[in-house]
Amino acid sequence: NTNYYGNFASTSQMSQIDIDTNIRHRGNTTTYMGFPNNNVITFVTDGTSRLNIDNDSADFSVNVYAPRYYDSNDNNYYADPAVTSVMSRIDIDDYIRHKGDENTFFGFDGNDQITFRTGGTERLNIDNDSADFTVHTYAPRFFTNDYLVHTGDTNSYIGWDANDSFGVWT
Repeated sequence: NTNYYGNFASTSQMSQIDIDTNIRHRGNTTTYMGFPNNNVITFVTDGTSRLNIDNDSADFSVNVYAPRYYDSNDNNYYADPAVTSVMSRIDIDDYIRHKGDENTFFGFDGNDQITFRTGGTERLNIDNDSADFTVHTYAPRFFTNDYLVHTGDTNSYIGWDANDSFGVWT
C-alpha cells in the first residue's frame, strides 16, 4: 500500500503505532506523554506529571485555565468565574464576601443561623426564634399581631388589644 511509508529523517505516514511506555520530545528526556498502566495516559513536564487521565477522572497537578467550565451531564449549568455562572445549588461552609472588602459579608455561623456583617461588626443575626438587629431598623410599615415590649422592662408595653384599641401599659 503506497499510502503508508516510513521516512525516519522526515515525515512518515502509518496506520497505527504501538509503543510500550512513552513518547517524548527529542533531546528533552523529562518531558513526555506516557502510558504508565493500562487505560491510563499521563503528560509529564520537567519530570513531574501535570495531567493524568484514567477511566474515571482527569487529574491535574497544575492550575487549569479555561473561559468556562460546563457540567458534563447538563450543559445548561456552567461556571464562568469572570461573569455570570449558572448552577443548580451552591453549598458553602461559612461566608460569602464582597471581593476587596474582607470585613463585610454574610454567612452561616452555625446550623439554622445566618449573619450579616459590615465593617467587621454583626448588624443582623437570624436564627430559629428571632431576627436580632444591632443597628437602627427602618421600614415603611411594621406589622405585628402582638404587643411591643421593651427588653429591659417586660411590664411596660404598647399595642392593640382584642378590640383593636391602642394602649400603653405600664
